[in-house]
Amino acid sequence: MTAEVCIMNRLAAVLAADSAATVSQWTGEKVESRYFKGSNKIFQLSDHHPVGLMIFDSAGRADDEVALDLLTEKSGDVRPAELAGQVLST
Repeated sequence: MTAEVCIMNRLAAVLAADSAATVSQWTGEKVESRYFKGSNKIFQLSDHHPVGLMIFDSAGRADDEVALDLLTEKSGDVRPAELAGQVLST
């Protein structure tokens, strides 16, 4: 279970999330769960603009982090208002 919080006012936004992740898989006829500490759930999308992203329910799927890395490289100097177009074309 992931806990994510976003606190906003007219001047700023603060993102916070826990860092625990649980990966479950079926082995034979029982579920086997593994617990990890220190997983990344908050990502900075731009070095030039204050744009961040929080993810959840993706433990065990490396494709999310690969997609975020590609989006970060592609967004470069894109303004936040134009970022939705970058997400859709990725």
